[in-house]
Amino acid sequence: MSENDNDEELIKRYCQGDVKAFGTLYQKHRRGVYFRALGMVKDKEEAQDIVQQCFIRVWEKRGRFRLGSRFSPWLYKIVTNLCLDYLRKRPALKLVSLSEPVGNPGEGLVRQIADKSPHAAQVLAHNELKEKLWEAISSLPQKYKEVFILRCTEKLSCKETAEVIGCPEGTAKRRLYEAKKILKRKMGEQGGSGE
Repeated sequence: MSENDNDEELIKRYCQGDVKAFGTLYQKHRRGVYFRALGMVKDKEEAQDIVQQCFIRVWEKRGRFRLGSRFSPWLYKIVTNLCLDYLRKRPALKLVSLSEPVGNPGEGLVRQIADKSPHAAQVLAHNELKEKLWEAISSLPQKYKEVFILRCTEKLSCKETAEVIGCPEGTAKRRLYEAKKILKRKMGEQGGSGE
């Protein structure tokens, strides 16, 4: 019996409400689901919460799964949607300037970076560029943001990305192209490299 045959049997039993089969699917997929969530939300505790929500939803929606379909894209679509919901709802991060005064006005207290070596300056510049890039990604329209994150951050193929978001592969490719075009423009406006 091949692994796919074993998966098909597990999935069939899961769809019929077999808790043991569901537990086996959970054990098999939880790590991948966790890393998908962590890659998208960048917070270990939130990623763990999303994994729990995902598998609760997978159990509740077992009657909606179409036998004969691939389980992984369906599962990853659920976790991706949960992550996107989380990202839409979380408060925007407050950015703090390292060169602006802090504390009460007039106190003149300025944050300083202790390490003045060129390496520290390069790391700081790199981190600032990454921060600007994530701000630009966050500001993308949802349909472009999800394709960009799945393709460029999660490293899914165009076909897998299209399956997860439920659109034709050509549409996913076009959205990725548009996302990159918007990001290049935004990074150029912010003084980034635009690459």
